[in-house]
Amino acid sequence: MTTSQPFVSIVTPLYNEAEYLAECIESVLAQTYQNWDYTIVDNCSTDDSAAIALKYTQKDSRIKLITNERFVTAIENHNIAFRHVSPSSTYWKVLSGDDWLYPEYLAKSVELADRHPSVGVVASYSVNTQFGVRWTRLNPQQSVFDGGDTCRAFLLGRIDSFFAPSVVLYRSSLTKSSSRIRSSGFAGLRMLKVCSSTVASSIEVRKRRVSATTNASPSRTALLPRLGRSGLSITERTPASLRDSDRASAP
Repeated sequence: MTTSQPFVSIVTPLYNEAEYLAECIESVLAQTYQNWDYTIVDNCSTDDSAAIALKYTQKDSRIKLITNERFVTAIENHNIAFRHVSPSSTYWKVLSGDDWLYPEYLAKSVELADRHPSVGVVASYSVNTQFGVRWTRLNPQQSVFDGGDTCRAFLLGRIDSFFAPSVVLYRSSLTKSSSRIRSSGFAGLRMLKVCSSTVASSIEVRKRRVSATTNASPSRTALLPRLGRSGLSITERTPASLRDSDRASAP
């Protein structure tokens, strides 16, 4: 392990993902970037998810399994997982149990974040088995974006770069201090040409399937009362305007 690299903490909130979990975990083990720990939080799965995760903890000491004593909501299980992010981490991320990472994901994301210390969130495109390449509306010729402008574009339906947890890497110091969020930047990795098809160098996350949770992301209308006042004009904050944005960005 190269200890001079920034430490990355990865968490997977898990419930009944036995069909995909081994591939998910293998993708973490296959990372070219190796200074990480990985915590899987099993929410009383009724399939073989916990057994699969346990097998990997016995293979690699960086992998840890936490099993909830009782079944909780998906949001609560995510919060439990977040509390297991290593306090010594420089960066952290969520990886859903039915997703997997391309081998260069951590290396490219950390390199970009390190190169731009003001960036708090690094996001990538993803490949979805139903929708193909997703969330491609950010300028591919630009790597760093103002955080406030990016949030505003999201609320207005111009980009969708926050919906899938697996495509995002967070700077740990940012999430430890909410007062820093609005002053932080947002980064996305650039596009490149591969096999005569336009893809993204940041297509490191592949959605294996479309589950019920995929459609459970908060709409812009739901986020409006909490976030809209600080970034949108009065006209832009109207529910009708935000509903139009939600419809316009639907896959």
